[in-house]
Amino acid sequence: MIKLSRLRRLYRDTEWPCLILYVLYAVIITIVLTVCGVIVVLGVGFLRWAWKLWG
Repeated sequence: MIKLSRLRRLYRDTEWPCLILYVLYAVIITIVLTVCGVIVVLGVGFLRWAWKLWG
């Protein structure tokens, strides 16, 4: 396991820490939005199917 101090030193030595953070945030946001979109689509599809089944 990497020690936090070594990780921090590596982070300080990196030329573009801000760029790495931006990329990381962009990836996380993209994944979250994708997951939310899939859940919404599945939820709407299920609701329509349930409406047809019981309605």
